[in-house]
Amino acid sequence: GQRMPAGGRPPLADVDIAKIATWIKEGAKFDGPEGTTPIDQVVNLAWMKKATHEDLMVRRRERALEQWKLAMANETANRAEKGDIMVLSNVGDAATQRILGIAEKALEDANKYLKTERGQPLLKGGIIIYAFKQRYDYTEFGTMVEKRSLPTDWSNHWGGRVLDAYTALAYSPSATDDQIKGQLIQGMLGLSLSSMNGV
Repeated sequence: GQRMPAGGRPPLADVDIAKIATWIKEGAKFDGPEGTTPIDQVVNLAWMKKATHEDLMVRRRERALEQWKLAMANETANRAEKGDIMVLSNVGDAATQRILGIAEKALEDANKYLKTERGQPLLKGGIIIYAFKQRYDYTEFGTMVEKRSLPTDWSNHWGGRVLDAYTALAYSPSATDDQIKGQLIQGMLGLSLSSMNGV
């Protein structure tokens, strides 16, 4: 006597029921990346394929702020943005602006290395950079956001799953611009290459 969906929600439209019936008749093949991919990622991938660069950038930045709150619940992020880059950190405003300036140069180099077509973004939706003033904060990001322990010899890494595309680093004020730029280029190249079909 009960009908899905439960909870008093309206039933599916006849056209949607017909789509599901056709899918079942055709063998109900999974058209996602692989059968073990979590359903939220499959949904986000489908949305992302249709989204514009700008739409994805807005959603990615919203998500980055959510991730920051998850990892650094008691600290408001220093924030700097320009073009396709957003930096979130707890290293102070001056250092955050320094990282943004270095990131712009790193992005130029990454575009040259990958021969990105002029006017096209290196990565659809842009790149988030998380910078942490203490090693503990960096590892806490790994624990809370990535649900893993980061190796003790790491000082930077990149990550991304659909809506996320970021590079994270334990910021050292004594590091040279070139050292920071190298870390950022590594992350940007990794993110771009991993977003390509078949890579």
